[in-house]
Amino acid sequence: MAYYKEGGSEKHLRDITGILKISGDSIDLNYISDWSQRLSLVEIWESVKKRVKDNE
Repeated sequence: MAYYKEGGSEKHLRDITGILKISGDSIDLNYISDWSQRLSLVEIWESVKKRVKDNE
């Protein structure tokens, strides 16, 4: 998400979405949410979560 914030490449969001879809419950979403807040990436994280939900 930090790379997306820096460069704005749509590929980063597609990659993150794909990782989340494939990994399912093995990823700690609370951990990512916490770090997205610490790194001021909440808006991007919310966008990624919406993409995952829309692609289900």
